Formats: sequence, C-alpha cells, structure tokens
Amino acid sequence: MKRVSAISLFTVALTFVAVSCSNDPAATPPLTPSGKPSAAKDANNGHISIAVIGDFPYGPAKRADMPHLVDEINADPTIERTIHLGDIKAGSNSDCSNAYFDDIRHQFDRFVSPLVYTPGDNEWTDCHQASKNNGLYTPTERLIRVRQVFFPVVGQTLGINFTDVISQAQVDPDPSNRTVRRERDVDQGRRRLRDIEHHGEQRRSGLVGASAPG
Repeated sequence: MKRVSAISLFTVALTFVAVSCSNDPAATPPLTPSGKPSAAKDANNGHISIAVIGDFPYGPAKRADMPHLVDEINADPTIERTIHLGDIKAGSNSDCSNAYFDDIRHQFDRFVSPLVYTPGDNEWTDCHQASKNNGLYTPTERLIRVRQVFFPVVGQTLGINFTDVISQAQVDPDPSNRTVRRERDVDQGRRRLRDIEHHGEQRRSGLVGASAPG
C-alpha cells in the first residue's frame, strides 16, 4: 500500500469526541475507567497530543532508526498516545517472517504511552506473491500470526502504559455483520468525499480504523 509516510503530532481540545463504527449505542459496552490521571494532559495544559506514524519501518535503514523514533516520542511528555496506521514493513523484498513480527512487537512494547496499531496490507496480503519476494507465506496464515503477536488481549492497546479500547469483536462478534458494516462505512466515506469535491471544500481529514479481514 502506498501512503505518505509521516510523523504527525495532533493537538486537540480537551473535549474529545470518539465516533465508533457502530451507530447503535447499545451495541458498545461501557468500559471501566482506569482512574489513572493523564500526565500528558497535565504537561500540555489540558490538551491532548497524539503521535501518528505509519508505513514504518520500511527496509533495514528505517528499522535501524526505529529505536530512535520510539525514544523521541517517549521523551515528549505531552503525548497521550501513539497510533500506527499500518504497514510495518515494505510491500516487496521484505520478509514476512515470525522473527520480523516479533522484532517489531519488541519495539512496540517500548512505547511508554498506549500504542494503537491497525494492520496494513503489507503485513499479510503481500506475503504470498513470488514477484514481491516476501517469503511465499499464505496470507491467511500471516493474518493469524499478526493477530497472535500484536493483539494477544482483545480490547487492550500495546505499550508500557497500555489501556482499554473497544475492539470490533467486542462490538459485534458476528463476522457477517462486520462485512455489511464495512460496506456501509465505505459507501458513507465515498459519499462524503464526493460532497467535499462538489462544494469545493479543502480540508485535512484524519481517519483511523481497521477492517475485519478474514
């Protein structure tokens, strides 16, 4: 998957609105607050900073830089959490091995703030094509491995100070419903983009989500 690789820090107001994939409030069970005060908010005058990364690391050079990136984010006391938008490896000439996944998980575990990770296609769908030289793995088998390594506890982020989140499996465990909801969400997104184009609006939008493959 080709996306713009960047590290962005977004500061948002204290009033934070979260929109789930489900439109039915009853479908989302309430989470138990941890009661732990946010040191990041205190350090940032009541605002929230989120570090957003993706398409990283690509290749040996970027992998060598990864510990420095983690250290840089950890050194910023204003960051409330980190979001990785997917693609923890390049789409070609990049082995999809267990050892590589375990290595990235080790780096993810070094993040002090909660880390929310959404898998990209390079982690599993690009692992079987001989032309891409990624090791000839079966995509569904790699997806199972991604779930085992990066999502061992349903409803919990990664990171040293991990926290609870609402997973898709908790909202609706029926896979058939997920397919219908995904198609609906994609359709809504396309309509919104057409509306923006029609009205000549120019704005930056950030979407964080994960599909339900398999």
